[in-house]
Amino acid sequence: MSEPDALVSQVQDLESRLAWQDETIDQLNAIVRGHWDLIDRLEQRLIALEDRLQELEAADGGPPLTPPPHY
Repeated sequence: MSEPDALVSQVQDLESRLAWQDETIDQLNAIVRGHWDLIDRLEQRLIALEDRLQELEAADGGPPLTPPPHY
């Protein structure tokens, strides 16, 4: 194989790897976006549950629930 043919082959190999890496990055980005969406939904649910717990504690009239001192 001559030197120009070798260089063409190397460039084609690099282009192929770059295309594969671009596709992999896009797939990973989609996964990360999905995880962030899930985290956002879970945070919203946690806030709603905390608000509900505070409402229930206030309606109960008793002292707020606190964790034991060893926590």
